[in-house]
Amino acid sequence: MTTILIVDDDANSRTLIRDLLRLEGYEVLEAASVAEAMEAARTSGPDVIITELMTESIDGIELCRSMRAEEGNRGTPIIVMTALDSREDMALALEAGATDFLAKPVSGIEIRARVHAMIRVSRARQTLEQLLALRTDFTNMVIHDLRNPLQVISFSADILQRKLTEPSPPLIRIRSQVSRLQQLIDDLLVVAKSDAGVLTAHPSEIDANELVQLVVEDCLPSAARLEISILTKIDVQWPLFVDPALLRRCLENLVLNAIKFSPAKAKVTIDLLQRQQGLKIDVIDEGRGVPDAFRQSLFQPFVTLEQTHPVKQTGLGLAFCRMVAEAHGGTIAALPSEGTGSVFRICIPDLSPAATSSAVPGKSVIEHAESGAAG
Repeated sequence: MTTILIVDDDANSRTLIRDLLRLEGYEVLEAASVAEAMEAARTSGPDVIITELMTESIDGIELCRSMRAEEGNRGTPIIVMTALDSREDMALALEAGATDFLAKPVSGIEIRARVHAMIRVSRARQTLEQLLALRTDFTNMVIHDLRNPLQVISFSADILQRKLTEPSPPLIRIRSQVSRLQQLIDDLLVVAKSDAGVLTAHPSEIDANELVQLVVEDCLPSAARLEISILTKIDVQWPLFVDPALLRRCLENLVLNAIKFSPAKAKVTIDLLQRQQGLKIDVIDEGRGVPDAFRQSLFQPFVTLEQTHPVKQTGLGLAFCRMVAEAHGGTIAALPSEGTGSVFRICIPDLSPAATSSAVPGKSVIEHAESGAAG
């Protein structure tokens, strides 16, 4: 049965609304304070909440914030009742998490219509959550099932290579493609974890030159096939404080992506700038560039440039990069280059333990990075 929670310190007002809604067949719960409302929401999980905006005992804005702070009630529609005609109060309520408004005195026709609408919203949210959960379960199952045959292929290739006196080009290609598939599987897993809200960076102190060198070594085979040069520009003052595994895979994705979209004999540049305010990393290519219409959507899962770039794409690599940047509290953007090609820019704030205790005045490297393209 659909459950409605009414939050009002006026018993007569609660009775009026309760009787109107019970005629529609709803189960109605009542609360006379924010504390009672929170307890009722935790124990009963209402489909819709109707609350006063502001009375002597009830602060509807506080209630909205408290509901949105709890996992189980973040998506529950909240209808705020008010006799006030203050746009400022309504704006505060919306910012706090209110879904709709209801003017007092309450009209039976209006309250039924708004509750019906909010129930549709609630049902749609629940359906979406179930579909997302199914997608996550399916993704995890596929990832698990794909790892086993890949391990067998890789192991078999190693056995065959040991029986040969010289490197075998076909086996080298097999192992290269196995590595590529493994990276795709890892990206799928990260996307699934991020959708579930569990992608978290674990920063530690690392050397910038070592990180970039590892990325270059991983990407050299792909670059060599097209005679593409990978250049590095590193300007750092002290060790980086990032999640080394996540950032390394992120940079590998960006560099391999730059190689994929670059013409033969082009250059791909990794430009890393670190200052006390933060870290900026540019991966610059000499390809055809990213159309303006795709600059924002390109970092969403499964978005590709197939219409403008005839290159095989999965649409997961850049989505993974965005998740890594956000896990570090940073951003990623696709910018036009001063010449041809594109600049993929990651900006990460200083995550070192000392960062919160020492602030440097002036414009941060992230603010500077977002204000223009790299050269």
